[in-house]
Amino acid sequence: MPAIKITQLNSLALVQDFGRFNHQHQGISVNGAADEYAFAKANHMLGNRLFSDSNNKHNDECASIEVFYGQLTFMVDDTCIIAITGADCSPTKIAQDGTSSPLTMWKTHKLNAGDTVALSRPSVGVISYISVKGGIQTKPFLGSRSQSVVPNEKLAELSPLSAGERLPLSSSCHQQIKNNTLDLTKYCPTNFYQDKPLVLRFIPHQHWYNAPTHQQENFLHTTFSVNSKSNRMAYQFDLPTSNHNAGFKQLKQALSSAVNFGTIQLMPSGLPVVLMKDRQTMGGYPTLGSVFQIDLFRLAQLEPGQEISFSPADISQAQSQLNAFYQRFM
Repeated sequence: MPAIKITQLNSLALVQDFGRFNHQHQGISVNGAADEYAFAKANHMLGNRLFSDSNNKHNDECASIEVFYGQLTFMVDDTCIIAITGADCSPTKIAQDGTSSPLTMWKTHKLNAGDTVALSRPSVGVISYISVKGGIQTKPFLGSRSQSVVPNEKLAELSPLSAGERLPLSSSCHQQIKNNTLDLTKYCPTNFYQDKPLVLRFIPHQHWYNAPTHQQENFLHTTFSVNSKSNRMAYQFDLPTSNHNAGFKQLKQALSSAVNFGTIQLMPSGLPVVLMKDRQTMGGYPTLGSVFQIDLFRLAQLEPGQEISFSPADISQAQSQLNAFYQRFM
C-alpha cells in the first residue's frame, strides 16, 4: 500500500478529518480539522469526497495532515497527487536526484516515488493542511481518523504524529483529477481570511442576557488579543494594558452542561475563552454564547498577539452562512 513517511517533524502535526460525531454523551471529544475552509478546499481540489449522498459529512476520503507552524518533511513511496493549503509554509519538493523546486500553495501537485516535501515555518497564519488524492487511510476509531493534541496511552493512533511514522494512502492516490474540481476562482482564500482584526460573531446564551447592560457594552467595545497558551482545546485572550478592567465580573457559576465547538466560557478572571475542536464535552463555567463556526475557522489561523472582538448576532444568520459555506464543497 502506498504511504507517506514523516522524516522530520519540529512542530505539532495530526491526522484530521471532519471528526467523530454522536459520541460527546460518552465523554469523547469530536476533534476534527480546526480550519475547515483550508481542509475542505484541499480535498475539494483533489476530488476527494467530503459529503455523503444525503449531504452529511463524510470521512472516508478526506483525512489529511494538519500541521502547526510548518517545519515538517515527508517522503512518498509511490506516485500520488497532493494539495497543500492554509498558512503559507513555502513547501519545497526535493526529487531523488537532489533537485528542488517550490510547490505553489492552494494548487494540486504530482509527486513521484521517492520525492520529499519540506514545509518551512509560515510567516503568516498557523495551520497548514497536506491532503492526498483518496485521503490518508490510517485506522479509524468511531468513524474518524482524527487525532487529538492530548496523547492517548491506550489508543496510540489518536496521539499526535511523530517523525518516522508511515501513513498509508488510498490505492487511488495517483488517479487523475477531474477538471471540474480545480476551479480556484470561487471562494478564494484572499476573500475568506481577513486582514483586519477578526470580529467573532456569537449567538448569545442566557448568561449573556442576565449580565448587566454596562458589562455587555464594555465587553463588546473591548479588543482582545490572542494569548500564547491558545491551542486546539481552547483559545484564550488577553486584555489590552490600557483597559485592564474590561473583563466581565464573575457571573454565577452554572451546573455542568454540554459545551460545543465555539462555546464562550467566562473564566474566574473575567476573561473569555473560546472552546475549539479538542474541547472537553462538559463545562461548569458561565457561557456567554457560541461563536459562528465560520469565524472559528478563521480564529484557528490567528497567532498570539493578533486581535479579536466579539459581536452578538442571530442564530438564523449563523445557520444560513454555514449552510452556504458547505454548499461550496458539495
